[in-house]
Amino acid sequence: MSEGDGRTARRSSTRAKIRRAAVVLMSERGYSSTSLDDVAERAGVAKGSIFYNFHSKAALGADVVRTCSEAIADAVRTASAGREGWDALDAATLAVARFVDATPAEAQIVLNELFRPGRPWDAERREIRTALVAPLEVVLRGVHEERLAAGLTRRVSMEHREMVAVTLLGALIVASLDRAVFTPERSVEDVHQALLETISGLRATPLD
Repeated sequence: MSEGDGRTARRSSTRAKIRRAAVVLMSERGYSSTSLDDVAERAGVAKGSIFYNFHSKAALGADVVRTCSEAIADAVRTASAGREGWDALDAATLAVARFVDATPAEAQIVLNELFRPGRPWDAERREIRTALVAPLEVVLRGVHEERLAAGLTRRVSMEHREMVAVTLLGALIVASLDRAVFTPERSVEDVHQALLETISGLRATPLD
């Protein structure tokens, strides 16, 4: 490894530590109550390192919200790859439930910070939200096309499918966090199955 590669790797590692510390603290306290001093202490870095890597608290907050949103979108995209229709929706929704169970802090940040106005990343909010929702919207489009071909629905607008995707994501995140706090004896698969039964009207064929 060259000296330049070493510096890049060290900086990437430092950024990851800072981001992880910010994720934990923001999920517990919210953005406004999270200070850079606390982030630096938790990450085990100098406060100046945060400014070097992220330039400001606002930029760090935006990075955290964007990264957490992208992680959920990636989970949907990976789970639904190579699948179609209801099969893709089944896999995608289970992937989100498992993501929330494994990384509740990231899910909490998306829920609490992406949809809260008056944040420094307001100008980026729509772009982040679109990137979060797009993979699930694609999956829902496939389910809709199945139902349309079967004569079970009418064609709906892209805006309608996007709204359904946002609603579905929100339900998954809240239900999965609720399970972890209030009914930990239930499984992630229970949450997933309950959601699928609730939205089974989207399916082109009856549930078994």
